[in-house]
Amino acid sequence: TLRGSEYDDSSSSVVFHIGARSFVTKNELSLYVYLVEGQELTTLATCDFMQNNKKGFDWPEFSVLSTSIPDDNCILKFEVFERTKTKPKVHLGAAEMQLGILLGYSGRVIKLIKEGFTIGELKVKDCKRITKYTFLNYIYGGAEVSLIIAMDFTNSNKEPSDPKSLHYIPKRNSIIF
Repeated sequence: TLRGSEYDDSSSSVVFHIGARSFVTKNELSLYVYLVEGQELTTLATCDFMQNNKKGFDWPEFSVLSTSIPDDNCILKFEVFERTKTKPKVHLGAAEMQLGILLGYSGRVIKLIKEGFTIGELKVKDCKRITKYTFLNYIYGGAEVSLIIAMDFTNSNKEPSDPKSLHYIPKRNSIIF
């Protein structure tokens, strides 16, 4: 027996679109996002590629599955690293923010601090939760499904023995269904 809850494939994720500004660098910046659980950090996402525009830098949108995030009250840590020719990863700064504050509020600015100084700013261009629904979600939600079957018993379409008829039944010794 297969139950719907065992087959359910729906998922939700949190989509982030983050930019950076006020960083004094000509090198590429990398963004790391962690889930803070006590003293432990769990890596949720890394963005190494950025696009430079006139007002700062933009990382491509990235998403994190909701199963990786316990709830909207969890704390996320954002770290920015600079990649230079001589050093692969130089830590520029970090900041922590509650996910619930970021959700649905575009334009929030997060200041990155290192040794008490503001190194630059992250601008949350978008942060939203997206849910992918499946057919089972609609059934669980109370959607009703109806099935209607119609059979045409009229003689208006020639004899069933006529090969040109839509009701044509080939002559065989037995019909297997």
